[in-house]
Amino acid sequence: MRVTNMRDNVSTSDYRLSFADRIRLEARAPIIVLGRVIAASGIGVDAPSSGDPRVMVRLTKITIGVEQVVKGQLRGQSIEFYYFTFSSQNRKSLGVPYYLPTVGQRRIFFLRQSGSRYRSVGDLTDFTLRVMSGSHPVDFCKGKDPGHCMAELLLNPGPGLDRTFFPVYLNEADYAAGILSSQVFARRLMSLLADSSDEMIANSARQVLWANDH
Repeated sequence: MRVTNMRDNVSTSDYRLSFADRIRLEARAPIIVLGRVIAASGIGVDAPSSGDPRVMVRLTKITIGVEQVVKGQLRGQSIEFYYFTFSSQNRKSLGVPYYLPTVGQRRIFFLRQSGSRYRSVGDLTDFTLRVMSGSHPVDFCKGKDPGHCMAELLLNPGPGLDRTFFPVYLNEADYAAGILSSQVFARRLMSLLADSSDEMIANSARQVLWANDH
């Protein structure tokens, strides 16, 4: 199968998915990996989506440096996968969150195998999770429940922590962690952050805990 003959998996029903429903769908992916985007390049010509002709999509090859294999089997320190992204030729937005890869991003990606290639489990909209917590030891997820490990990746600070955005996105990360693992497990991780020596992180964590109690 030629790469340019790939068909997108866009579905208008994806536009109506709640954040929680999207996470549950993503968690069923056969391959889940945390990686940093090394490169992203468009392939072929932009074209109307086969799932929603109102929107133009671009087949994009994304290369990531693999930091953690959360679920499934992968070989190598980097992998390539394909994602149909929102084309710059579109004249207007559909009012849904799109995923547009940027070099340097650290995200959790949800993949499946298509022949000898890897594909995102969904296209156009954002089938990824942002990770602002920095890096973690090699094999951090080995032997762990995937949901628990993703919760830790989202809420357990490590080297390279984004000190500006980590506190800002704590509420979103906590919500995702509660769905991926359990609210009890997420609360335990958030309680540790509330005792952080970094006042910005501690204050943000306390606000999340307070909001969850009220």
